[in-house]
Amino acid sequence: MRLAILVPEAELNYKQDVMTYTIFLLTAAISAILILTMTSILRRIFKMSHTDTLTGAGNSSSYIERITEIGDKINEGTAIFSVMVFDVNNLKHVNDTQGHAAGDHLIRNGYQLLTEEFPRSEIYRIGGDEFVIIMENKLSDLCGEMIRGFRQRMRDYSESYRELPGQVVLAAGMASYVPGTDNSYMDVFQRADEKMYKNKSEFYDHHPEMERRGISPEETRWH
Repeated sequence: MRLAILVPEAELNYKQDVMTYTIFLLTAAISAILILTMTSILRRIFKMSHTDTLTGAGNSSSYIERITEIGDKINEGTAIFSVMVFDVNNLKHVNDTQGHAAGDHLIRNGYQLLTEEFPRSEIYRIGGDEFVIIMENKLSDLCGEMIRGFRQRMRDYSESYRELPGQVVLAAGMASYVPGTDNSYMDVFQRADEKMYKNKSEFYDHHPEMERRGISPEETRWH
């Protein structure tokens, strides 16, 4: 004799609805996890592609994107910015006498020094030992005050440079955008670059025993 177990149709439909809803929730949860994971991965990839591996500063790609944006603002007549250019003094001598690992250490120290004075998000490494900081929507007087304070700190470091050979000293120059005079970002950059090289000359005048790197401001880098 067989026993037949009859399940009411309403109860069967309820169980099917619960299973369908559970599968829907699991699918939605897995999709959300995949989206969050992919978003996190893409953010890391983007950050890596825009970050200098040696220092953590913005790299050449992020720098080019930034100056392109500034170029658009210049064309629109809405640009307000200052450019600060920095260069590590005596890097060639360190590379030649202590090796490139010591030179890389000096460059990293130079970047860390900049982060103590300026926002990390504004710092770009655009060459071997050259950094640029772009300050937008700030008065040129304020930027000038910041660069003067930094230069004074570097002069203090320079005074004790012979006793502290591992101390990093950065040459610095700044220029602000002048509407009607400057036609491009590079006009401002070049003025800041020239002032940086003048500041660098002051360091080597004070330290004639140091071997100066043989590069002039006229050499092409980001023209």
